[in-house]
Amino acid sequence: MTCADLSETPDVLRQLADEGVTPWLEGIGRAGLDGGQLRRLAGRTGVQGLLCDLGALVQGLRETGAYAAQLAELAARGTPARTALEELLVHDARRACDALLPLYRATDGAQGLVAVPLAPWHGGVDGTVEAAHRTVLAVDRPNVVVVLPATEEGLAASERCLGAGLGVHAGPVFGPDGYTALVQAWFAGLERARDRGLDLRAIASFASVRVQDLGATAVGLARLLYECYEAALGAPRWHDLVRAGARPQRLMWTGLGDGGAVERLVGWGTGMALSLPALARVARSTRLRGDTLSGTGPRIGRLPSRGGTAPATAAALAAAHTRAALALWSRAVRLVTRELAVGDPVPPAAGRGPVPAGAAQGPVPAGAAQEPVPPAASLRGVPAPAAGPCGAAPASAAASAPPPPPR
Repeated sequence: MTCADLSETPDVLRQLADEGVTPWLEGIGRAGLDGGQLRRLAGRTGVQGLLCDLGALVQGLRETGAYAAQLAELAARGTPARTALEELLVHDARRACDALLPLYRATDGAQGLVAVPLAPWHGGVDGTVEAAHRTVLAVDRPNVVVVLPATEEGLAASERCLGAGLGVHAGPVFGPDGYTALVQAWFAGLERARDRGLDLRAIASFASVRVQDLGATAVGLARLLYECYEAALGAPRWHDLVRAGARPQRLMWTGLGDGGAVERLVGWGTGMALSLPALARVARSTRLRGDTLSGTGPRIGRLPSRGGTAPATAAALAAAHTRAALALWSRAVRLVTRELAVGDPVPPAAGRGPVPAGAAQGPVPAGAAQEPVPPAASLRGVPAPAAGPCGAAPASAAASAPPPPPR
């Protein structure tokens, strides 16, 4: 799928923007960044941000030679596989930030943002916060935000990152309890930043909801979460933050598959992260029907089992997502380990294809068995429980921890 394919189709993404929906691209590898694809998509179709996807990097390692030159440099320096993987991600994020920086500047920081995931091996709230600061400093662009999990420790780290002025893309959440806990971390983080005299307008925040994981309940739960979102924006704490300059958080629908549910997830103040094939399908066949979230969901007071998704179900979905994320990081580390062992990867003429025997598909080098990602504290657990749908969440155990020093 190319940018030209999208440029000849109806202008659905710009129509989404007119409805208050921010369209993002979910995942693009080094080859697409090097070829200027993201910049062209932003200019021609209305893509307004990028959710960096580790899966796109893994696919690029397996199928193209786009990472070969950087891997050769990293191998020559004797860089460990985990560090090398983080450097690959930082390089991709920096290229993406450069592609979207004109949009970021033109919209005074409202659009043109790039969300980059953090590796799960740093562990604990302190380690995650330190990794977030290192990543932001390494990318060295104003339009980068860090992706953090909506676990108890992840939300505590989110609060501290927001309090230090870092933008955060937190999630995914799988029910109103998890979303309520995320909102409380968002409020508390912005309050920290306000008390430190930071510019709240420059601190971006997103709450991710993986639609594909929710199955048949996805649209109903999305409407419920949107009702929670509107309730949060009516809270006195939020009004105080608005007076201090804060911008609203955005609910970001991710994991949209082929994009078939897009027209049912339209609401002001939301975002959608779509893969390139999903963008093409949406542009080709989606017909918008205006706002399909506001006032269309079941009222909270009439919902059994605390709001559509039972806590046990939400916990199971969160645990499954954590396992899948750890497995993907482990796979990425193994691939990088093998590429570094080759010493001087050479890009093929047309796609990587099968790797010659004795190269990257050979035996895993000594020490590689220790590289798969262990279950880390930063991804452990499930969203912190709340008192009820859209109600007050209990304070995090780490909420009273002192903020990290300002950058």
